[in-house]
Amino acid sequence: MTILMAVSSEERRGFNMGVMQNFFSNLLGSFAAPLILVAIAEHYNWRLSFFIAGIPGLICALLIAKYVREPPRAPAGPNVASASASHLGIVQLLRVRNVWLCVLISVFMVPWMILAWAFLPIFYTNYRHFSPSQMSVLMSVLGVCAALGAFVVPALSDRFGRKPIMIGFSFLGAVCPLAALYYSGPLPVLGALIAVGWLASGVFPLFMGTIPAEALRRDTSQRPWAWSWVLERSRVASDSRPSPAP
Repeated sequence: MTILMAVSSEERRGFNMGVMQNFFSNLLGSFAAPLILVAIAEHYNWRLSFFIAGIPGLICALLIAKYVREPPRAPAGPNVASASASHLGIVQLLRVRNVWLCVLISVFMVPWMILAWAFLPIFYTNYRHFSPSQMSVLMSVLGVCAALGAFVVPALSDRFGRKPIMIGFSFLGAVCPLAALYYSGPLPVLGALIAVGWLASGVFPLFMGTIPAEALRRDTSQRPWAWSWVLERSRVASDSRPSPAP
């Protein structure tokens, strides 16, 4: 995100960061993976699926090593101190309103996503009594919608503002768990309802990267620190979730 922030124009910053952070990862990891890996596990075994799942990561590492270049750093302005002198502590960082708001948002939104990925497959098969193939299709719906939301939601925020888009799509996220819990109609309609609710995942690039970066736009040296703080708080929140019952 730091590299993309340095090379993106302000008008396309939200869109670019959404596509970079969510589009291809969800298209491959969230859409294709449930279909492919579940089918492999059913025909062979889960161990083979786990090994295959690691291949895209190795390919990405090689592509990054070969093609990604560090962007040139802009010279520090007269109002920006050296990195060592201007580094904000946690207390000072949290005095920036949009930074602590994004931390608070991440505490709720990241578990919303992680819990869905952790529990929905078990819920579909053990409680809704769907077959593994039906479960894999429903889980792949999440990937399609996350990939779609990756550029639709940030692009809308570039046009209409961060705040109204964040509010609207965050509320939309309630549709997904409610549909999984209470809707008992045809499977395609259930998939459509889950798809609509999962468009809320498009707000992740906004509160994890774009908004904290824009809150510290006058001091680019603090942006990676702000991003890492927001991401770390969200990781702590998601790691405190309960484990699925056996």
